Amino acid sequence: MTYIVLGRGPRFPWLRATIAGLCDTAARGVVFPADRSPSVLEALVQQPIEALLLIDHEPRDVLAEVPPGKSLCDVVRPLATDLVFAHEIARRARSVTKLEGEPSGWSSVLADVTGASEERVGRSLSSCPPAPQPAGSGEHESAVATIVGGYLKPLADIGSFQPGGSLVWPREIFLDGDAPGMPLPPTVDVGGRPRILAYGPYLPIPVGRWTATICLGFSIDIGRLPFIFEIDAGGPVARGFFEVHRGGIFTLVLDFEVLQALHLVEVRLISQESAFEGQAALIEVKLAQS
Repeated sequence: MTYIVLGRGPRFPWLRATIAGLCDTAARGVVFPADRSPSVLEALVQQPIEALLLIDHEPRDVLAEVPPGKSLCDVVRPLATDLVFAHEIARRARSVTKLEGEPSGWSSVLADVTGASEERVGRSLSSCPPAPQPAGSGEHESAVATIVGGYLKPLADIGSFQPGGSLVWPREIFLDGDAPGMPLPPTVDVGGRPRILAYGPYLPIPVGRWTATICLGFSIDIGRLPFIFEIDAGGPVARGFFEVHRGGIFTLVLDFEVLQALHLVEVRLISQESAFEGQAALIEVKLAQS
């Protein structure tokens, strides 16, 4: 019987020490995986999982300032990996419990996990640190709100994110093909040679079949120009070909499949021919699980 405990922030080390102090039987398997790699996930799901415990699972710390030299996707990626890691374990666990807010309601859950009495657990819970509070988002406030609301919170909502659930990747999470590693600007100049205009975000999503709806904008001077949109999710690359005849905002729908858990998905917007002028914008990518 295996219990898996995942969490972030100051209360996770405290919970780990508390559970270790309460466990009276070596037969109880309580696992705190620190490494969120595919190999660790594969090893964990090979055994029956009695329960998954998530402490302070909501995506709070992504609201902090983005450090100099890092893009927004660099900041989001570790948290997104944690959420998808938890999602894949939750699919195989008999039960999922979130430990959030005040610890007064945690006694019965931790008593079941550790084998200790609820009275003993209650005494240990009296030393629980306060719940973490969200930090400010600074200049990235609007983008972060979209990423948290459209991508991270749906992943964190383990109990309700089912086939048919959707995620959103806004423009701010992608990277500039003309300045690798830099955030994608609102518009990019398509003038010049054929090339990758936008790419990224190298973020994970749950295993399964997906439909991507890509929202793109083009300036009125774009002319007639062919493009490719690719999605590399670890298997065969999904590829959509389209040709722009005029300016405006358009959508492209592309089906793809994620076969390997925690694979970092990359999308690419590619111009196929040289152009004299014109602007293109990757506005957002909506992802719906089939």
